[in-house]
Amino acid sequence: MPGISVDAFLTDFRKLVASLMAAFVGLIFGLRKNNENFVYIGFLVSIIVLILIAYSRGNFALLGFSSMKVQRDRFFFNANYYSYISYFANISILYLHLRYKNKLTFILTLVLPFLFLALAFITQSRSGLLFVLLVNTFFWLFINKSTNAQNSLFKIVRFIGVLAVGIFLAIQLNNVYQKSNIAQRFSSSGDDSRAYLARQGIELFIEHPLLGIGLGQFPMFNRSKQFTHNSYAEALSEHGIIGGIILLVLFFFPFFKGYSLLRKFPKNPFLKLHLLFFITFLLYNNFFVFYKVPYAMLYFFMFIGLQYRLALLLSKPSKANAAK
Repeated sequence: MPGISVDAFLTDFRKLVASLMAAFVGLIFGLRKNNENFVYIGFLVSIIVLILIAYSRGNFALLGFSSMKVQRDRFFFNANYYSYISYFANISILYLHLRYKNKLTFILTLVLPFLFLALAFITQSRSGLLFVLLVNTFFWLFINKSTNAQNSLFKIVRFIGVLAVGIFLAIQLNNVYQKSNIAQRFSSSGDDSRAYLARQGIELFIEHPLLGIGLGQFPMFNRSKQFTHNSYAEALSEHGIIGGIILLVLFFFPFFKGYSLLRKFPKNPFLKLHLLFFITFLLYNNFFVFYKVPYAMLYFFMFIGLQYRLALLLSKPSKANAAK
């Protein structure tokens, strides 16, 4: 059995403390009306600045991005980090568009996802590519409904139109993808793959089910010295059954609450976006350990606060307009 790394424990302990503090801040921002705008704008500015930095270093281009041969270690941060920020920025602009419905937000909902896709291709981020497509497809098909779409025929025509545009773009994207460098990352697998790391995390949990192997110790148990890249496998392997259950309850409860609220108010677009966020966040935790990342916990708990605040407003019909 590998020796215990005190440095690794202290590093991850600091991360958890920072994440806990960020969670409280995010919850407060979500509970107070319009304070969440600061978070949305912060993520949008952050990703734009990151793209500009990448462009200045010759690591980003709008033309030929799918075939750019950029070493992943040439970026200012870890290459996958760009997709994580893109994900939260993507949710942010969609929320702002639902709230304000103006020309600026509409343009940004079209332009920014394209930049996120280009960034995913260039950084060869498989999760980035998948979640940009997933989030925006569901938003345009099922969430962003026209306020004038009262006629059933209009709704059908609109849905078919959006679907047709989506299929056309998907075909074009597939042609780009087939000639891209990221296609090789999807088709390749190895001992250091995400699936291998997650599987090893589950195996360590089976061997140490009660208390786990200890905070921050997973890299000591694999030859690549990487963390699991999976929140669920990491929590189970490092914290045991109790830590795993706490994480699962923490992450899944808002999803079930959001689903319950949407059943009561099925036409509310903000509840739909909340549920989309919680679903994609749960899925994304299979690619990265977000519970140890302060900015992710700030965003996640902000949405918990937003959902709670919206639930209170929807329970008071006289304040229905304030639900936005």
